[in-house]
Amino acid sequence: MEKKQFAVLGLGRFGSTLACELAEYGHDVIAMDSDMTLVEEASGSIAMCAKGDVTNLNDLKEMGVGECDAVVIAIGSHLESEIMAVLNCRQLGVGRIIVKAMNDTHRDILLKIGADEVIQPEKEMATKLAKSLSYQNFVDYVEVDDDYSIVEMKVPESWIGKSIAQLNLRNRYGINVLGIKETKDARLSVNYSIKKPLEEDNYVLMIVQEEELRRHNGF
Repeated sequence: MEKKQFAVLGLGRFGSTLACELAEYGHDVIAMDSDMTLVEEASGSIAMCAKGDVTNLNDLKEMGVGECDAVVIAIGSHLESEIMAVLNCRQLGVGRIIVKAMNDTHRDILLKIGADEVIQPEKEMATKLAKSLSYQNFVDYVEVDDDYSIVEMKVPESWIGKSIAQLNLRNRYGINVLGIKETKDARLSVNYSIKKPLEEDNYVLMIVQEEELRRHNGF
């Protein structure tokens, strides 16, 4: 894994967890927050952790934010501060700016003023949980875009004993199977046989249209 340098601005629950995880992966992490208590809590896991004002260009410059491969602005509820942080990071020449937003309105504003990517963790997690609860066979779900999702699911009862070829998933449902696991904890096999009958304990990783998921109720 290539070692990179990241900055995480805002050390609430999301920001501190992200910063610690990035450090665990061996990356250089710069962490900043205006709350000294949060800084002290994170300093045990992150070497370069300091109190600072994300709206102050000099504070960001002194911490070396402009040298980072990417910056994550995780303030969340303070839109004005996030806007200033985005503008400051752009001025410092940061190549990739990712911002945590509270809602769709904030998201649209942040994208317009220069954020490369805006995430809404609570909304995304709620959507993912809703899918898992609605479709009982689902194990994991990742939304690729508005139309397509990558889904890992336990083989439905109606698929047991039939092969991928027999099920004709691509033509019937627009499903592209990416891989198959013999059991839930087994390694994913991408070199699967389309003629081998699926078994009760098998799991399928596939890319599928959201419209088809709803139409067939998660299969």
